[in-house]
Amino acid sequence: SASGLPSGATATFSPNPITGGSGSSTMSVSTTSSTPTGSYTLTITGTSGTLTHSTTVTLVVNTASSQDFSISASPSSQSVTAGNRVSYTTTVTPSGGFTGSVTLSVSGLPSSASATFSTNPISGGSGSSSMSVTTSSSTPTGSYTLTVTGTSGSLTHSTTVALVVNSFSISASPATETVTRGNSTTYTVNVAAINGFNGTVSLRVRGLPTNATATFNPSSVTGTGPSTLTISTNASTSTGTFSLRIRGSNGSVTHSTTVQLVVQ
Repeated sequence: SASGLPSGATATFSPNPITGGSGSSTMSVSTTSSTPTGSYTLTITGTSGTLTHSTTVTLVVNTASSQDFSISASPSSQSVTAGNRVSYTTTVTPSGGFTGSVTLSVSGLPSSASATFSTNPISGGSGSSSMSVTTSSSTPTGSYTLTVTGTSGSLTHSTTVALVVNSFSISASPATETVTRGNSTTYTVNVAAINGFNGTVSLRVRGLPTNATATFNPSSVTGTGPSTLTISTNASTSTGTFSLRIRGSNGSVTHSTTVQLVVQ
């Protein structure tokens, strides 16, 4: 049995009684619109013949208007190279006994970017969801303010995070080099950071003539810097004009430039 209930409130147990000397029962407390708000100490009593024991729990009754939630997101700022993705953690915190479902949305994304939530809505009034922001190679570099909004009925709250999209470019000079078979020639390859990019760019080249080799020194560039591309030929290297595509890659992101090689 239960005592100490506020007016307009009732309690039921399932099951009742508990048989066999041990077990559990769920006590459901129902209130009405006229039940006074406040904090109440409920005494739960178990009786078996002349044996009686009790325990207490606390019941807090709120009005619907006092129930609310807040929303937060972390980290406050993330940097991503265009073509990759990054994640934030969105957290819903209840107040006043709020137990509703909160639907999440985000605005302020740059073009060619999208966002998904691992859990949406967040049910039960509290919890976290991972927001993944995916960019493409065409997403413009820059700094963006994303507004994450949680909605539950007429309740709406928002928080903001920063998204910094960076990238890199690649160029090479001179545009054309001529080499006599059996000799070598060089190009200077430059990697330039855009909007704070500090990743490592791995270099490679395609389109070499038969029996020619290429080496980069260094083979990769972090952030911004040059690399020397050396093309070595031998007596059997094919002659002609060749278009060499120099590619720089950071993860799934690749940019390229083209130079000409004339072998005589």
